[in-house]
Amino acid sequence: MMITSSDILLEPVIDHAVLATVKDVLEGPYLQQMIEVLERTSRESLVELQKALAAGELNQSQRLAHKIKGSAGNVGLRRVWALAARIESSTSLEDARSWFTSFPDHLDDGLKQIRAATAP
Repeated sequence: MMITSSDILLEPVIDHAVLATVKDVLEGPYLQQMIEVLERTSRESLVELQKALAAGELNQSQRLAHKIKGSAGNVGLRRVWALAARIESSTSLEDARSWFTSFPDHLDDGLKQIRAATAP
């Protein structure tokens, strides 16, 4: 079965069970610090991924997508995780670029919701 971008929208933006576990382990300033690092590194990786795709570097794009997927999964950014997984498993630049099209918006939305859900 082929997964489409519409299928990605069926994924929750945030996996609240994963986020609850993170919140149980990290409290107060540590949680806020982790969110700040996540936001900064995710945005940096996004820029690197965009450059790799533009340069036609599929292998580098897959590595960067894997990195983003891991970070997203650790905090429960489920939709970002799903999109990064699709980019990582893409067998062509065309597919990877296609999956990337909506990625920045989903990352922004996910980070916004994580910030709101972890606000002091």
